[in-house]
Amino acid sequence: YAVPLINLAAVYRNIGDYEKARSFSLEALAVQEKTVGKTHSDYALSLNVLATIYLHLGNHSKAEQLHLEAKAIQEKVLGKEHPAYATTLYGLANLYLYMGTYEKGEKTHLECKAIREKVLVREHPEYALTLMGLSMIYERDGRYSRSEPLLDMLFRLTQNRLSKAVSFLSENELGKYLATFQFDGNILSSFLQARPDGQQSILPGVSYNYELF
Repeated sequence: YAVPLINLAAVYRNIGDYEKARSFSLEALAVQEKTVGKTHSDYALSLNVLATIYLHLGNHSKAEQLHLEAKAIQEKVLGKEHPAYATTLYGLANLYLYMGTYEKGEKTHLECKAIREKVLVREHPEYALTLMGLSMIYERDGRYSRSEPLLDMLFRLTQNRLSKAVSFLSENELGKYLATFQFDGNILSSFLQARPDGQQSILPGVSYNYELF
């Protein structure tokens, strides 16, 4: 029962109805507290969803508290090399970006990056998001020389994924595949401009925007 509640919370969060999102998220947490307990990984996941809602509501201290609570649970039950633990770090690091606490954001993103580099392949979308998040920390903090190499790596990794996809997917399949990407539209634009055949209209009507959450 808690799963559809969390899904509803995420839907309302994504469409900007944060009060409804918070209500469903709190209800899900209450159900999970009674059924699986407050030390379960699913409970930690719900804490992270609620944290992102509080971020959008502007309550950064509450969002940080929830992320840290989720992090402590996952560290205990899953370990510090689990992908779910890395996802919590990613959310926490992006919260620090919004808060302007760049030192904490850098440290947290670097920990997330190290885990994802170890347990996932570099071409994995979540690794790419980590590179983008870390580069944004450096950019906001005025450390452009640290941001540029990360963006260059992100471009090359994304270009490699796109090149492989173009080689065997149909135009329709490619459009659906790339619609699942979460990356800066400039990366796609640069890739299309670099295509040997110069074709830039393979993905009509598809929008590409980087999303932190």
